[in-house]
Amino acid sequence: MTDLKDLKIYKDLEKMFPDEKFDFWSKSRSPEIPIQLFTSPESTLKFRNYLKSQNYNFNVTTKNWNKISKSKTIRRLSSNLNNAFQHNIYHSYDEIIDFLKLQEKNHKEFVSVRVYGESYEKRLLYYVKIGFPSEKKKPRIVIDAGMHGREWVTHSSILIIFDHIVKNIIKYKGFLEKVDVIIIPVLNPDGYEYSRREVRMWRGNRNSDDNENCGVDLNRNYPFMWKNPDGSCITFPGFYKLSEYESMYHSFYMDRNKHLIKGYITLHSYGRFILLPWSHTLKTDAPYYDEMLSLGNKMKEELKNKKNVDYKVGSSSNIFYECHGTSSDYVKSLGVKYVYAVELSPEILTNSNGFIVDEDQITTIGDEALIIFDILLDQVVSEL
Repeated sequence: MTDLKDLKIYKDLEKMFPDEKFDFWSKSRSPEIPIQLFTSPESTLKFRNYLKSQNYNFNVTTKNWNKISKSKTIRRLSSNLNNAFQHNIYHSYDEIIDFLKLQEKNHKEFVSVRVYGESYEKRLLYYVKIGFPSEKKKPRIVIDAGMHGREWVTHSSILIIFDHIVKNIIKYKGFLEKVDVIIIPVLNPDGYEYSRREVRMWRGNRNSDDNENCGVDLNRNYPFMWKNPDGSCITFPGFYKLSEYESMYHSFYMDRNKHLIKGYITLHSYGRFILLPWSHTLKTDAPYYDEMLSLGNKMKEELKNKKNVDYKVGSSSNIFYECHGTSSDYVKSLGVKYVYAVELSPEILTNSNGFIVDEDQITTIGDEALIIFDILLDQVVSEL
């Protein structure tokens, strides 16, 4: 897009391709941010001709996603068989949980792994608590990853945060005597495993009863400003709020501990955005919005200074489009002061593969997530 009038492309596409379920990887209000989408092979020629007729500039980044996905999957699975747990390769859900349980065994004084529910396919859902014992319940920071199956780098990034804390416990001990850090490493394990082994671009959970082709988008299923289905497959919100085990158990934990939670980060991929509530409205009247914005800008500055990357900061609905039933809006509605949905690297470029992040980039992106976490941790502790 080159200017604001080009935003009409979204409505035009609905009219021109009523039967095509476009998978928008990037959908923004800003003409400065490229639109990226995935379309079916059957519609490609007609779609390209339409863009040309309307004088839109466009690039085809990848013609055969299946070929790319399969080659990377074969390499990744074979490498996992020959290596101990490393942060520069992608791991299965079982490998992730085994690693966390081993860390609990080695660091019982401040690491504990707990089950908080189960997934649609009956996988156990785990969180990790990092913190030193206290006579009373301590304030908490919650950070989760892997809400969408295809966003592999989020799982890796949250594990880098966890491992960094454990290996630098002397540095973090003063913080962890005052707060507990709750890490949910993979919120959607079914979708993740399906993305690893079957359909690389799978986003939703694996509830195929309600939506066979896409599952349910967990980040549209939370019980705050939830919205009825609008025909979209890829962002199908379920037939009712909290219809899904994964979002239900997550929300139960958050609601039960809302009086303790002082900060929340949900990691997503991709684009380099630090997004504030609200998602469901253009209004920037979420409680403590100015404080969230100020801290978000501090994160942005640190990322630029330390990693030379440019993140954008602002409300989710103003940078992207309104969406309902998101986890960040829900957590904000519980009264949590600092709430962020972070879209990690890579940035949105016309020639990028978006969700498919090469393994040699994992630790770099994980370090970006760590900077964001450290700033939130420091702020929360400073206000106690």
